[in-house]
Amino acid sequence: MADKIEIKFAPTELILLAYVGFQAVKSSLAGISQSGYILLFYVVAALFIGAMALVQHDGQPSLRSFLKLNYPLFMLFLFYHVAGIQTAIIGGNIYDSLFNSLEKSLVGVYPSFALQRIMEVWLNELSYFGYAIGVIMPSLAFLMLFRKGRLNIYENYIMAIALGCCICLGLAVSFPTLGPEEALSGYYYLGFWGYHFTTYVPLFVRLFTSGQSSFPAFYFCVIIISSFYLWDYGRFYVVLSLLVMGLVFWGGVYLRYHYLLDGVVALIIAIFASASASYSLYRSSAKRPDFT
Repeated sequence: MADKIEIKFAPTELILLAYVGFQAVKSSLAGISQSGYILLFYVVAALFIGAMALVQHDGQPSLRSFLKLNYPLFMLFLFYHVAGIQTAIIGGNIYDSLFNSLEKSLVGVYPSFALQRIMEVWLNELSYFGYAIGVIMPSLAFLMLFRKGRLNIYENYIMAIALGCCICLGLAVSFPTLGPEEALSGYYYLGFWGYHFTTYVPLFVRLFTSGQSSFPAFYFCVIIISSFYLWDYGRFYVVLSLLVMGLVFWGGVYLRYHYLLDGVVALIIAIFASASASYSLYRSSAKRPDFT
C-alpha cells in the first residue's frame, strides 16, 4: 500500500493563505470585470502554497529546506507589487489628505515641508545612502540564521516577516496613499538633485515600490523585524540595527517617501509580528521567548 501523502501547513503558509483570502475577497467586491486577473493570480498563489505544504524539510541546511523556508519571501515580493496594481485597478479613496491633516495637527507643520527647509545636496545624498543601507539588516539575518544551521529560529524569522508584511499589505490596500512626494508636490519645491547617489539609488528604490503603498512603511517593517532577530548575537548588532533604523526612518521622511505615521505603525506591526513568532517557537517549551 502506498504511503499516505501528508499535507502539513506551516504557520507561515497559513498566514499567506489568510492574506490571499483577504485580498481575493477585497478584489471580488470590485467585480470580476475589474479585477479578474488579480483574482486569478490569488487562486494560483493559493494552489501553489497548498502544493508547497506537501514539501517537508528535515531541519538540516539543504537546498530543499532552503526552498521550503524561503519561498514565502518570493510570494511576499509578488504580493507587494500585485497590491499596488490591485489598488490602481480598484481605485477608491486615497488617504493622503487624512495623513497630512494628522501630521500637521500633531507637529504643527508638514514634516516633509519642515525638513525641506534644510535640504542641501550633500544631505540629500546622505539620506539616499542611509535609506539604501537598510538592506544590511535582512541580509545579515538571512546569512547568520540560515548558514549557522539555526533553522528553527530562521523559520520563525520568516514567519515574523510574513505576518508583519501581510499586515502592512492589508493596510496598504485598505488605506492607499501616494506618499508626501506626490501628495505635497504642489506645496513646495522638491529641492536640488545631486549627481551620485541621487542619480542611481532612486532608480533602485523605485524598482521595489508598488505605488499607492506609503502606509505603512513595508521596508521599515522588514528592517525592524530583522534587527530583532540579530540582537541575540551581541551588542554590536544592537547598535548597528538602531543606527540603520534611524537612518532609514530619517531617509523615508526626508526624501518624501513616507509620512511619520508610516514608520510608527510599521514599528508597532514589527513588534507584534516578532513577539507572535517568538511565542510560536517557544509555546511548547519551558524556555521563555528570546524576544521578551
